Amino acid sequence: MQPRLIVKYNDTLQSNENDFFFDISGSLSLFNYNRTGLTHLQSASTDITGNDSLMLRLVATGSGELLTKYVTASQQSIGSNFITGAYLASFILRSTDSDYVPLIVASGSVDFYPYWESLDGTVSFLTGSSFAVSQQPRTTAVNSPRNLTVNITNMKPEYQVDEKVRMRIFVQDNTAPIVASKLPLESKSMIFTNMYYSIRDTQSNEVIVPFETNKNATLLSTDSQGMYFDLYMSDLVAGRSYRVDLLIKDNDTDHVFKNIGKKFKVDNQQGS
Repeated sequence: MQPRLIVKYNDTLQSNENDFFFDISGSLSLFNYNRTGLTHLQSASTDITGNDSLMLRLVATGSGELLTKYVTASQQSIGSNFITGAYLASFILRSTDSDYVPLIVASGSVDFYPYWESLDGTVSFLTGSSFAVSQQPRTTAVNSPRNLTVNITNMKPEYQVDEKVRMRIFVQDNTAPIVASKLPLESKSMIFTNMYYSIRDTQSNEVIVPFETNKNATLLSTDSQGMYFDLYMSDLVAGRSYRVDLLIKDNDTDHVFKNIGKKFKVDNQQGS
């Protein structure tokens, strides 16, 4: 195989709808699409771009009163480059806030509804699904080892060379207690903010895309559906087959999972 030039950069986008904790900074994302892809939100026919350009209104319920917090959001960026149609609000909610204390005491968490609005509040862009903000895990015992099952839920056996593929990752702890229910429950993936991917050629066993933990070039992204990474098939050699390896850095321990999902091939034919 011919040597390949590898360019490393961090394009990870992490949103914390599924793992938001009190007293730790977290983020929520909004993506605006039209028929062809991401596009800017507009208010009064003006594109919403740049820093501090959008308002996120958080409404907590549970005590009979509406508890509201306002957070300024910005257009998402990778380095100095803004991403069209992508917005991010980062903030901290304090567990010592007197508004939240009764709710935390009652259930250990608080549910919030996010409302994405223009800065003046006159235009509503999205009312998101509720998300829970929980207390940080605390225990008097050392964490017990977990038995994790890792899978890629949407992998296909073959891709076209010009495809950009979003691989969805599902992680389950087999030691977690089973919750009994008369109604079907949707299994949700565990979320790891320090999870990385690697791509390996199956014929030569050569690592084509190594785990990059220093610059976070292979760090997984997160959104309301869970964890994922985007893979450009044009970065791989057409006509060859590949496997995905995954790394979780958790509690000062590295957990490596080999051959996740199916083996996939890159076809040298372009899609229509």
